[in-house]
Amino acid sequence: MTLALSDFEALSKKLRETGVFVEARIVPNVLYQAYLDGLVVFELNTARDIILFGVLWKTLDPKQFEMGTFWKDSMYYKDPASELIFKALLAKAPKESTLFISTTTQTIKDVARNAGWTLCPDPHNSILASAVDPNRNFGEGRTVYFLQPTL
Repeated sequence: MTLALSDFEALSKKLRETGVFVEARIVPNVLYQAYLDGLVVFELNTARDIILFGVLWKTLDPKQFEMGTFWKDSMYYKDPASELIFKALLAKAPKESTLFISTTTQTIKDVARNAGWTLCPDPHNSILASAVDPNRNFGEGRTVYFLQPTL
């Protein structure tokens, strides 16, 4: 199934309405480029609307990705879909890459912890240092977990 920029315009509007995502990441052309790069997971309903979405965001290090923008349309998913998105992104990740999640959402924290991911108290002084912008502020209440590659 091929998606068009217009599909991401509709998704962007829904993501903005939540008020929880980084604005620069949820503009239609950025979402669409991530799709073209093969870094998104999604599910469509019968009307071809995106109802489930997640992204492997590129970082400064080409072997490290941030799993993020976990979103579900609550009309279709009453239960948290974070684990479903998490597993789909994990399967999509390039082999031998390091993945990390930066989140304030307890459900996603629980999914990462239950999957055996490692808590990363200081991303700027860790295995993630080469991936994150040195000026990035992870924000209060935000927890970072990472998964090292299985070689």
